[in-house]
Amino acid sequence: MRWYMVPKEAVGAPSLQAIKASMRPRGGPQRRGGLRKEGMAVSAPQGQQREVSGETRGLYKRQKGKGSWHRPTELNVQPRTRRPPPLPQPLPPRVWPRPHPVPPAPFPSPHLVSGCRKNVVKQRRARRLRILMILRNSCYLPNKNSDATQSMSGHRNLKRRYGESHLESPAGCAHGPAAACVLSKLVQLPTPPLSKHQLKRLEEHKYQSAGRSLLEPLMQGYWEWLVGRVPAWIAPNLITIIGLLINIFTTLLLVYYCPTATEQAPPWAYIACACGLFIYQSLDAIDGKQARRTNSSTPLGELFDHGCDSLSTVFVVLGTCIAVQLGTNPDWMFFCCFAGTFMFYCAHWQTYVSGTLRFGIFDVTESVLCTIVMHLLTGSLGPTFWNYTIPILNIQVKIFPALCTVAGTIFSCTNYFGVIFTGGVGKNGSTIAGTSVLSPFLHIGSVIALAAMIYKKSAVQLFEKHPCLYILTFGFVSAKITNKLVVAHMTKSEMHLHDTAFIGPALLFLDQYFNSFIDEYIVLWIALIFSLFDLLRYCVSVCNQIAAHLHIHVFRIKSSTHSNHH
Repeated sequence: MRWYMVPKEAVGAPSLQAIKASMRPRGGPQRRGGLRKEGMAVSAPQGQQREVSGETRGLYKRQKGKGSWHRPTELNVQPRTRRPPPLPQPLPPRVWPRPHPVPPAPFPSPHLVSGCRKNVVKQRRARRLRILMILRNSCYLPNKNSDATQSMSGHRNLKRRYGESHLESPAGCAHGPAAACVLSKLVQLPTPPLSKHQLKRLEEHKYQSAGRSLLEPLMQGYWEWLVGRVPAWIAPNLITIIGLLINIFTTLLLVYYCPTATEQAPPWAYIACACGLFIYQSLDAIDGKQARRTNSSTPLGELFDHGCDSLSTVFVVLGTCIAVQLGTNPDWMFFCCFAGTFMFYCAHWQTYVSGTLRFGIFDVTESVLCTIVMHLLTGSLGPTFWNYTIPILNIQVKIFPALCTVAGTIFSCTNYFGVIFTGGVGKNGSTIAGTSVLSPFLHIGSVIALAAMIYKKSAVQLFEKHPCLYILTFGFVSAKITNKLVVAHMTKSEMHLHDTAFIGPALLFLDQYFNSFIDEYIVLWIALIFSLFDLLRYCVSVCNQIAAHLHIHVFRIKSSTHSNHH
C-alpha cells in the first residue's frame, strides 16, 4: 500500500466532498476508509483524469480511528472552528457591613416538616429499642414488651444484628421481677452446658417406666382428686418447684433449731416439717398428671422433676436424722444420709444402663410416708421418745430407723445392681450412651470417699460439731452429679468425671492435707456456698437452654396449649 500524491496545479482547490469521491476505486464496491492502489485515476473538478504516482505531491491521509478524510493544509481548507468557552461572569460587589438585616428564611413546607419529624421519631425509637435490647439481654424483660419493641422502627436491623432468639425473653424468666431475672442471668454458665447433638437427642427421648410400689395404687385416687382441683393455667414445673421450696423451708426450720441434730426443736417445727413433706410428696406426684392434662409434657418436665427429687432427698434424710436426734451417733447419721443419696443415684444409674426407670415394692412413696410418721411422732411425743432404751435389746429406739435404712439399702441396691450387671441396652451390653456400665460409679464413689476421709481425718471433729452443714455441702455435690446423670440418660451422652462440683470437697481435703492452715469451719462454709452456687448455676443453665431449644417456658404454659386444652 502507498500514499498517493496529487499535484496541486492539476486539481486546484477542490472541495472536501470531491476529494473523498475521487479516492473511491472505480468499478468496484466502495470501501469506507479504504485506500486506493497505485495507477488509479483521480477525478478533477474539470472532469479530467490523470494517472497518479508516488512522486506526486499533496498528501491525502485518513484520520486515525475514523472513516473520514483530512485534507492537508496545501489545499487551503479552513479548519472547523470551535465555540469559545463562555467568559466568567463578574461577581457582584461585596458590601460590608450589610446595609439592611437579612430577611428571615421562609418557613418550610408541611411535608418537609413532617419528614424531618419522622426521622427524629425514627431515631428515638431505634435508640429506645437498643436500650430495651440491652436490658432484655441482661435482665430478661417480660414478653409484653416484645410487641412494642418489634413495632418500633429499626426492628429489622436489630433483628439482623442480634438474631431472632434475642428478641424473645428467655424461658426461665417469662414474667418474673427484674431482680430475679438479673440473679438468673448471673448464675448462668458462660458457655451452654449441652451441645447441639445432645439437644437433638433430647427431642427424641421418651419416658419409660416399669413397676409399681406398694402404696401407689391406694394413693392414685387422692392424686386424681387433687390434680382436678389445680387450675389448668398452672405449669407442671411450677407445681414441682412450689413443693420443693416448701420442703426446704420446713427442713431449714429444724436445722435452725437443731444445728448439731442433738437439740430439741419446738413441737410445731416437727409438725410443720411433716406437713411440708406431705405437700411436696403430693405435688410431686401430680406434676406429671398436670402435664398430661394440659398437653404440656416435655423432656424438660421429666428432667425438672428428677432434679428437684435429687435435691429434696438431701433435705428429707437430713430432717429425719434431726427428728430422731441421730446426731448423738455420728456414724449412724453419716451412713443414713449418704445411703439415701446413694440409693437415689443408683435408681438413675440403672435407668442410664437399661433405659427404663424401675420402681420397687418399697419405693419413694413408702419412704416419704414413713418419714412423715416419724415427724408426727416426734412432734406429739417429743424427741426424747427416740432416746428410750429397750430393756431386752439394750438399744435405743432411734437405732431402729437406722437399721431399717440398712435393710432398705441392701434390698434396693440388690435390685439395682442386678439390672446394672445384667448389661445395658447399648452395644455389647453397654449403657444407653454406649459407655461402660460401671462408669457412673466413679462420680458417686468419689463423693462418698471424700466425705468419709474428711470425716475421719478431721482434727477438730468437723462432722460431729457441724453435721447439718456437712451433709448439706456434700448433698449439693451429690445432687449435681445426679442431675448430670439424668441429663446423660436423656441425651444419650457420656458422663465426664472432671467437674466443678468437686471443688468444694477438694478445698476441705487440701485444708486437712496442709494441717488446717485455715479453720475447717470457715472452709466448710466456703465449700457449702460454692457447692450451692455451682448446683444452681448448672440447673438454671440447663433448664434455660432446653426451654429455649424447645420454644417453651419453664414455669409457664403457652397460651396456644392452654387454649387447645379448653
